[in-house]
Amino acid sequence: GTLESSKGRSDYYYDTKAQEYYEQALESRRKDTQPLGTAHVNLALLSLKQGSQTMDPQKGYESLQKAQYHCQKVIMELPITKNENVQPLQMAKKLLVDIDRMIQQMNKQ
Repeated sequence: GTLESSKGRSDYYYDTKAQEYYEQALESRRKDTQPLGTAHVNLALLSLKQGSQTMDPQKGYESLQKAQYHCQKVIMELPITKNENVQPLQMAKKLLVDIDRMIQQMNKQ
């Protein structure tokens, strides 16, 4: 779902709630042996968003590492047996290229 601010609630509130729901989705899908790719990609995107909103370089770096982890999980563990798995895999690969580039830039500083 989309994350919106309303009635004085901050993005942090909605990001935290979204993260909880995505993690619940991961746990539920693990139990049902359903594909986990979409939930991992969503968690990666949420980590990137959280990292972009902090002024603390360490927290930004940690957010990149979390996003990297979720993308790697998709790439390493997602079997391509159904068309529904292709899109999360493609997105994870694209995100991972961008994340690796950002991490390299941070390591140069």
